[in-house]
Amino acid sequence: MSHRLRPGPPLRRVRGVSLIEVMVAVLILAFALIGLAALQTRALRANVGALQRSQASMMSQYLLDVLRVDRDQARAGAYGTGSNFVCLSAGLASSHALAQDSLQQWLADVKAGLGSADDTSTCVRVACQADYLCSVEIRWDDSAAGGSAEQAFRLDSRI
Repeated sequence: MSHRLRPGPPLRRVRGVSLIEVMVAVLILAFALIGLAALQTRALRANVGALQRSQASMMSQYLLDVLRVDRDQARAGAYGTGSNFVCLSAGLASSHALAQDSLQQWLADVKAGLGSADDTSTCVRVACQADYLCSVEIRWDDSAAGGSAEQAFRLDSRI
């Protein structure tokens, strides 16, 4: 007895992957890598912003510690910058030599940590009130970190 096969198209064996499937896989992989790169960029910007806020906090705390050490002159207003922000060390003038030197060095440190030596976007304001409540405020440009063009940090403490 012989078995008859049904007539029909010959069977093809599928071997390998088609070019279209490879191109779709590469396209999906490319989009995933672009998304990963964007995520990495956003994370780096957030880290820069967080570092700047931390530095502003530490620098403000440092100046308040200086004010506590030289409490009598701080209470007399020797460390005050007035009601306006000071952006250049030439704007820091005090009748007390230690206060003037301390403020100028502190402003230079703030500019080194948050801006550059000659920029006018990194500014400070120091004010002590009659009830011995002192306020230290720092402004800087945060646009490089992806934030707003102007960030501000203020720290108040009684000395």
